Amino acid sequence: MTKTRLIAGLAAIVVLALVAAVLGFGQGRSCTDLACGDRVIYSIPDEAYVAWGAEPTVPVAVETCIDDECRTSKVTVSKGGKMRGTGPEVFLAEGTLDLGGVYTITLKVTGPSSMVRYARTDTGATLSDFQPNGPDCDPTCARWLLAIEPEDLGL
Repeated sequence: MTKTRLIAGLAAIVVLALVAAVLGFGQGRSCTDLACGDRVIYSIPDEAYVAWGAEPTVPVAVETCIDDECRTSKVTVSKGGKMRGTGPEVFLAEGTLDLGGVYTITLKVTGPSSMVRYARTDTGATLSDFQPNGPDCDPTCARWLLAIEPEDLGL
């Protein structure tokens, strides 16, 4: 084999390897192995909990519901005003909620004096799919997330 043919052959192999790398040949799909569940989450700013009366040793009660399935958690704040505890969410087993379904989602916050400090109802809520292990990786769960801004709370 001549030197020219050898160089041409090596160049062709290098080009094919580069094309295969760019197109992703030879690389398996990389998925992590995280589990997930269907969930409804309200994201609430820390200062809201302080305004509602939460203190380091005095919690506020946060009830979150999707239709008739409700969860209540107690939330306190640190001395620096950061939320501690499980926030407003309903976490259910994977496949419990229908991605095509329409739901009524409610949030109610009760202060230390048992007075309702904040309440809202979101009707017609539709869920989006969520894949914690990346696109095209199982499992697929249903999720609804709403971030509540301080100005929405009058803060």
